[in-house]
Amino acid sequence: MHRTPVFIDEQQFLDDFSLSSISFYIMFNLSLTQHLKALGNEGDDSRRTEQVLIIAKRLYELTLHQSQRSACDLILVAAMLNNLSVVHNALKEKEGMVHCLKLLVSTLSLLRDVDRRRVRGESSLNATRGEVSSADILDGFMGNVIHLMMSDSSVAPCA
Repeated sequence: MHRTPVFIDEQQFLDDFSLSSISFYIMFNLSLTQHLKALGNEGDDSRRTEQVLIIAKRLYELTLHQSQRSACDLILVAAMLNNLSVVHNALKEKEGMVHCLKLLVSTLSLLRDVDRRRVRGESSLNATRGEVSSADILDGFMGNVIHLMMSDSSVAPCA
């Protein structure tokens, strides 16, 4: 689960943020706050935890809807989809969880493709310095979800 809120640098805010981007980040942080609040309540009142999870789910869904209408950071969209799948799972909503995981796999595939195109022309200097590319990070995310997707009978095996 992604647990880190989005912080906006003041200079970045002044330079290149649109109102829709700011709204997206605020909504993401509100969603995350409710989700973390529910995790903190897990040992307590189960009814209250469920109510907070439902609020988190609704906020994540609104944020996801907003991300589809504006240019947003795809890695943050992937984190949001992952968290939303966790919320669906906690609420025992398997269909919603599987839907989010399918969207997550698509988003991660897109991110991986974009990253590979971006670094294709670069030298292997970064590899010799021991740096990890975002493609390697995305490989880890894909490893987390691909087994769940392959267990679905509607997914055909790769040739």
